[in-house]
Amino acid sequence: DFIYMNKNRSYNDNSFPFVTFSEKSPSLLKRYQTMPYRQYIANPTAAIATDIDIFVSNMDSVKAKAQYICQIENMTSEWTFEHKSDMFDIEPYTTNGVLKENVSFKNFLFDMEEKKDTVSYLITHIINVEESSSEIKGDTLHGIQSFRNYYAYDDGTPEKGYGVVPGESCFASQYNISVSDTLCGVYLLFNRTLNDANYDFFDIVVWNDNHGEPGNEFYRLKNQRPIWDDEEIYKFAYYPFDKILKVNGTIYIGIMQHSKESINIGFDTSNDNSQYNFYDV
Repeated sequence: DFIYMNKNRSYNDNSFPFVTFSEKSPSLLKRYQTMPYRQYIANPTAAIATDIDIFVSNMDSVKAKAQYICQIENMTSEWTFEHKSDMFDIEPYTTNGVLKENVSFKNFLFDMEEKKDTVSYLITHIINVEESSSEIKGDTLHGIQSFRNYYAYDDGTPEKGYGVVPGESCFASQYNISVSDTLCGVYLLFNRTLNDANYDFFDIVVWNDNHGEPGNEFYRLKNQRPIWDDEEIYKFAYYPFDKILKVNGTIYIGIMQHSKESINIGFDTSNDNSQYNFYDV
């Protein structure tokens, strides 16, 4: 969001010479926001998104002709990639709202360095406005695509909270492990509630796969409680397992609540991954 302040303005002065991105930088992974690098290089074509949606707003009162550019660079090497779209028209926001532009990334892959464990890429999105069509200024948006030692469906910010009822209910997320790996624990973010009303016991459970749904339980870490950080509102808490699990293929990781009230785990509404979420009440 931005606020335009100036003198001699009126009620009808509702435009500004600016074409801007109106959403955050999207993940270039098909399924996850973050995933382990060794899992990516084991099956890169299955991991990469073939297209992404870019949302752009033209805050001026006249149409603009623009070009979208995406630049990707490995933050620890000299590898780079650039994509340029054809020129396209953007109508004013006041008449047409936000433009949703679908960008194809066919045949794109991040580089693969088998000796690396973690890699990060700087993603730069650019909107260039053709000078002959308008005096509008363009915009630049930055994002980071990280490969770490964990999977994450969310972007780290919970817009809402999620839980199931009654007590003994379960919910879980599905993960596909391309090559054999080890599971040592999970990071969880619980929303802080009034009087810490959700400070209740839960079990962390891992299930195997049964035809696309959670099957038999093969690990349980009992009697855990939410952990918060008084200095950082969106800090994830790490729950280490008491033994290291060997995993491969499809697994499910989730929670069984002890109490009858919602446990209020962080829920990222900006990324719809409902097809990978399961619950049993």
